[in-house]
Amino acid sequence: MKPGTDVGEIEAAIKAYNPALKISTLTGKTAAGGEFTAAIQAVSTPRPQPGTAGDNIIVAFTVAQPGKAFYIGRFTAFAQGQQPTIDNIMQELKTKYGGQPGSIGGMGLSGLFAWAFDKTGKQIIPKTMADPSNELFGRCAHTVEQPRGGLSYGLTYPTDGSLGVMVVPKFLYADCGVSLKVQTFQALTPALLGTLVEQLYSDPLAAADIRKAMDDAKAAQDRQQQEQLQQQLEQQKKAVDLKTRL
Repeated sequence: MKPGTDVGEIEAAIKAYNPALKISTLTGKTAAGGEFTAAIQAVSTPRPQPGTAGDNIIVAFTVAQPGKAFYIGRFTAFAQGQQPTIDNIMQELKTKYGGQPGSIGGMGLSGLFAWAFDKTGKQIIPKTMADPSNELFGRCAHTVEQPRGGLSYGLTYPTDGSLGVMVVPKFLYADCGVSLKVQTFQALTPALLGTLVEQLYSDPLAAADIRKAMDDAKAAQDRQQQEQLQQQLEQQKKAVDLKTRL
């Protein structure tokens, strides 16, 4: 699964990955009043206990049709005895996405990391806190929630039976590209991974979609106002015709 994939391809990929996952969909309304697939969620074990396996995948799609995935999130809980080391998982992610991720915090037994790329596809790696790219990294890695020129696109998926709340980012940025945010939760055994959270974003897809949705909403509003004006003119004409006959 990757950003830009359509609904059918995402469903096929989920079924190929694990046919046992239970798939549900969330629909949304377009400016014109039509429905579209806003998100797909696939769940294996609802709220697994520590040390038991579980998968929760959620994919959010653009309003513009055909819908394209702009957000892919996944919670993976590992069973006792099958838990990989955190170091091995991080090395696999480095190999897959390239380069060193930026560490953006984490508390206690959890770690939080991000790979962020600008709109040209170049990885953003701040060298120091004073580095000007640090602010861009914060936006593109979705570590800041302030609008700061971003476009609102928040979407919360119902969490009944899921591993936890997964929220599509509230703000997307036109100067950002694809980014991956990873959170690791250590198992009871030190150095082993209990749960892995991966969230992949495509800001360009979402930003373009937001603009189109805004344009569509304005066009729908303009049509409605024009129709109301036409109705008023017709009513006035009927009133004049009635007076003329009288």
